Amino acid sequence: MIEEKLIAPVDTEQEQWTRVHGTDTFIRDGRYPINLNYKFGWEGVIYFLAERGMFMPTPKLFMHHINSVLKAMKGEVDLYDGTGENISRETINTRWRTSFGDEGFGPRLSSWLDAQFVDSPPKRVEEGKGYVTILERGNGFDQLLLQTNHRVVEKDGKKTLDFDTHPLETILDVDGVGLLKTVNSQGFPVDADFGCYDHTDKQVRYKNGPPYFCPVGSRDYMRGRNVLFLRPQPSGHVSRWYKHYNPVATAHLYFNQFTLDCTEDPNNNYRSNVMPCVKGRPV
Repeated sequence: MIEEKLIAPVDTEQEQWTRVHGTDTFIRDGRYPINLNYKFGWEGVIYFLAERGMFMPTPKLFMHHINSVLKAMKGEVDLYDGTGENISRETINTRWRTSFGDEGFGPRLSSWLDAQFVDSPPKRVEEGKGYVTILERGNGFDQLLLQTNHRVVEKDGKKTLDFDTHPLETILDVDGVGLLKTVNSQGFPVDADFGCYDHTDKQVRYKNGPPYFCPVGSRDYMRGRNVLFLRPQPSGHVSRWYKHYNPVATAHLYFNQFTLDCTEDPNNNYRSNVMPCVKGRPV
């Protein structure tokens, strides 16, 4: 099936946008310039993008894009830029190296993702006549709900955010290295990559309690096999993708690790990087 030709409706640098395979959405490769003199945080970036006809990528869209780029590098699918033209495999490989791979500086290549995690409300049931008993919490994984697809709406004459809420699906249940090819329908890893665990020293590092394990070989890691996954935390934490940059690689912490971090504080004003998305327009 031949996809309808679309272009990215942006004023400049159309060639820097890539159509996410199988969708009508374009994502910008690399960072989008945001004036850091403003105090944004995660929510502020959503408003900033909406004012320019753009939106923040969800983990589902972002991870699908990464897997599509990996397939395009092997010649399995075609990708198109913001002008509607086919992107050569050479260009795709270059973009992978700079945006997702072995080149560039990790902390500066990152993107907020449209995913916020909150506690599931408790379930209630009537017991006897007029008695209400609080039972177990909601059915989201780890008792969490996912709020995503945020958009700016008008309410009582003021701009506010609306969003979709879903129970969090089953994910990798500890901080660890997850396979890219087996993410769930919400974009989060579900399977650990045991082939890259370091079995000689399992207590590698701690974050949020449980240990997570780094892959033995950074080259295998950066070829798109897996992702370092920091599992969701409640109380409004959000998702961010980044390449972990460690200038002096150790036995367990490697240069430019691809990280999907779901423990981010949405009020971190100094982290305003984003790879924005726009809906395509027919030629």
